[in-house]
Amino acid sequence: MSLRKILLNLSRNARVRHWCEHSPLARRASARFVAGRTLEEAIEVCRRIQADGIGVTLDCLGESVQSLDEAAACRDTYLHIDRKSTR
Repeated sequence: MSLRKILLNLSRNARVRHWCEHSPLARRASARFVAGRTLEEAIEVCRRIQADGIGVTLDCLGESVQSLDEAAACRDTYLHIDRKSTR
């Protein structure tokens, strides 16, 4: 089994996901890469980084999208991010 498949399977596991989202150890490990737990937190972090002259991107991870409905939901998330970030 490839590392990608292993990570995707772990991401679907409710216990593992809960640990990753709430464990202080996991938060410290991901803090450099995760701007916030909510869109508003992430946008605020991005604005502070941009004020320092650094370019940023926000990504909606969609590696496990398997249907048109899931793809549409991911697209809608990006459109929502775009609307929120230009305010």
